[in-house]
Amino acid sequence: MKERYKHIRKTRLVQYLAAVAILFIVASIVFSSLSNSYEDLIVKHRNDKDLYFSSDNDSPLENRSSFKGLNYFPPDKAYLVTAQVFKLKDDSLLPVRRNDGKRELFVRYARAQFQMNGRNFSLTLLKAPKDEDGSELHLFVPFADLTNGIETYETGRYLDLTYSGGNTIEIDFNLAYNPFCAYSYAFSCPLPPKENMLDTEIKAGEKKYTP
Repeated sequence: MKERYKHIRKTRLVQYLAAVAILFIVASIVFSSLSNSYEDLIVKHRNDKDLYFSSDNDSPLENRSSFKGLNYFPPDKAYLVTAQVFKLKDDSLLPVRRNDGKRELFVRYARAQFQMNGRNFSLTLLKAPKDEDGSELHLFVPFADLTNGIETYETGRYLDLTYSGGNTIEIDFNLAYNPFCAYSYAFSCPLPPKENMLDTEIKAGEKKYTP
């Protein structure tokens, strides 16, 4: 009986270890699928944008027939950050200069502070003057970084953020995109304010457009 009991314990141990191994494999598969699903979402977003640029009548391209797709950095979760939101009490309008010399007014809504690549950064989140504070705000973030003029568009890039309240906001630089003036001189585009010039390379999102 004692020997049988020992055998049963050994069998249960083997079953337990087998179950743990299976759970580890399943967790690895789930983690991998989650990682892949994020990359898949980024790729789908980019494919949809290519389709819009190549076929939509509102495309900013002057010659859609020769369009072969936009250029991007590979998706990288290191550039997906959670930032602390600090709403600004000064709701005065900020005149943002455009590339044609004119200015456009925005509300300096909040500052977003975050860590990336072991360093601290911050960005000003802008809001259109007519947008009312509600359950969900659409915020505009023109920014510049050290890749501008080398790997990315000379004057900077944009981010569109959705803010539903709270102390944090998600910023995904993999979704950074070029202003329409990167594709045609017919457009006038806001330039990043000095407070949104990041002293680092943001190797994420859309690269410089090459016709």
